[in-house]
Amino acid sequence: MDRRLGNIRMQATATPSSLSLNDTTLSCTEESSGQILLALWVIYALPAILVLVVYSHFQKRIRLCLNCCHGVPSILVPINLLDSKENRFVCVAAFGASASSMLSLLNLDFGSVTNVAAIEALLIIAFVVVLAIVYSPIFVCIDAPHKISGYVVGFIYTGGWFVIQLMFFIRCTVLRVSGAKLAVQILVFLPVFSCIFIVDMWFLYMIIKSMVNACKRNNITLVDDDNEDLDKPYQTAYVEKLLKKVTDEEEPEPKGCMRKIFYEWDKTFKYPTRILATYLIAAIYIFQLTVIFLDVTVSWSVSFSGWLGTIDVALIRNTALQRIVGGLQKVSLAWIGSFFTSCLVSSFISVVFLLRMMSSYRKDMKTLYKGDKSILPANLPSPTSSVLATFKYSGYQIAYIFWGWFIILLVLLIVCLIVALCVYWIEIDYKSFLVVLYVLLAPCIFSLVLWLFQFLFVKFGLLQDKGKNLALTNRRLYHSVGFFFFFYNVMLGIWSCLLRLCYSLGLGILFISRLDLSVLPQILEMLDPGYKVYVGYLIMDYHHSNPTLVSFAYIIRKAARKLSPQPLASSQDVEMKSEEKEKMLSGRRARNRWFVAVTLMRNPILKADRFSGAEFKPRIAEGKDKSKREKSIVKGKKDEESLLSEQGRRQSSLPLVSETKVLENGVSDTEMDGVIV
Repeated sequence: MDRRLGNIRMQATATPSSLSLNDTTLSCTEESSGQILLALWVIYALPAILVLVVYSHFQKRIRLCLNCCHGVPSILVPINLLDSKENRFVCVAAFGASASSMLSLLNLDFGSVTNVAAIEALLIIAFVVVLAIVYSPIFVCIDAPHKISGYVVGFIYTGGWFVIQLMFFIRCTVLRVSGAKLAVQILVFLPVFSCIFIVDMWFLYMIIKSMVNACKRNNITLVDDDNEDLDKPYQTAYVEKLLKKVTDEEEPEPKGCMRKIFYEWDKTFKYPTRILATYLIAAIYIFQLTVIFLDVTVSWSVSFSGWLGTIDVALIRNTALQRIVGGLQKVSLAWIGSFFTSCLVSSFISVVFLLRMMSSYRKDMKTLYKGDKSILPANLPSPTSSVLATFKYSGYQIAYIFWGWFIILLVLLIVCLIVALCVYWIEIDYKSFLVVLYVLLAPCIFSLVLWLFQFLFVKFGLLQDKGKNLALTNRRLYHSVGFFFFFYNVMLGIWSCLLRLCYSLGLGILFISRLDLSVLPQILEMLDPGYKVYVGYLIMDYHHSNPTLVSFAYIIRKAARKLSPQPLASSQDVEMKSEEKEKMLSGRRARNRWFVAVTLMRNPILKADRFSGAEFKPRIAEGKDKSKREKSIVKGKKDEESLLSEQGRRQSSLPLVSETKVLENGVSDTEMDGVIV
């Protein structure tokens, strides 16, 4: 079983010689295959680090230590999973290529290396970091600032990783197994190798395309000089549909049965890379687990049937034991049929839920785009929780889908086995089966009949217009019947409680893999960690990918770009321009100093008029003091002028007094205060 989950069982008892990749006699056993795979990760992490270091020097820092090493190196961003949807399909394929590697992290066994859980957790974290380093150059090369060089490096790096993975698979799988087991292993790893091959071929296609475009421009450069593409077809289509006038003559397009149940295409919406990568990895895991479990079931059943066949031959003269062996053979057949049925049905349900979750996510996002937030709970998560939800969503969704598939498989297996045993019971003694069935179903049937009687009696006997209106026809009959049914419905409530429990368990198990639906009541739905993560991610994605806002920003940038010959600068460009301006000023100062030195060398007579540094500092201080005095004088004059203007304004607001009256009677104290103050 561990071998089929990826040959990743790591035993510390393996000999050091089994880890030597240069040894031609390398023995890839079930115990050493995990260590060899881990050694390949560590070895291939070295060129990955080299690629990351080189590309980190192609970008400059934005804020931190800009004067140190001319702003390089900077922190690389392998992929933008928040609001970028460029090259999303090849990025999704790159994530799919890492599916088996991520699955291998779930089955690490360090054997006798350590028995301390904390150390094992640290080692697992270290392996996760190594795995991220190995796959990060692929994403860096997909969106590299130097396009052609990025495509070439990505093609070489991805091709090398594909060859190493293929050689490991051939050495540790193809050469060790054969027949049906080899076919199973090929099916298990086929999606992963397909994803790696697709990514490598995409790099090759982009290299050819870039070279052809460069040749047409007669300018072959490593840097892509294309302007930023401001056209977003899906966002433009959404805004056009939003502004389009709706007429009554337009009839909605009829939907088929498949489109109603599974998925319906919408050209006005584009899924983020995170959503597509999450569901692709989940689909790969479902496919791999289905193939592995079916193979294990067939192997166990064949072994068990062979063992029963030997017992039947040895005890052919014992009739009682032959009946037991015959019963066990039927149980084995029932087990095979039940497991096959439950496994296939569980996989089908999981795939349908994947499509339904994608449709539900799109529906929720488009509802939020309209400004309708009724789909969100009353208690929204905090901004911190929303940001954390973007980190947790993919991992939670994949793990929930895996557990949902496994739990549904167990429940269906139990149900199928019960049905198979009932069929076998009927073949042996159908009378006893009918007696037990009558004992179990009689109370249920009786309760169902009484419930149906109450419903029909209320609809046709107590309500007007056969239940269409909430108006009683006979109030005395209503009170009398209500009194007698009061005692009976207590007993009926017991069965109703069991039915409610069955509904809760059944629907909770069925929808446990869906994060868009809470398995808790409405007032407690935020206690569901999966639903809380989904709501937080929904809010974060809504605030960063609203097509109306994004389209408006692109229209403004387009209009401004037409008016201005120079492209608009973003916040990052402004900071880079300020840094370039500082470098330009420093270069200008150095050039001026050089000109002064050359001028003084050619004209020695000017040295007498040139102040030295010691003489120039007091002059600078004196000039500063002089400028301060001039500023204080100017400020005093401004204060005096403001005071005079204020006095003039107050004089104009007082009543006019004739000059003769002032000379004869004088000015009163009140009037004088009004003039001066």
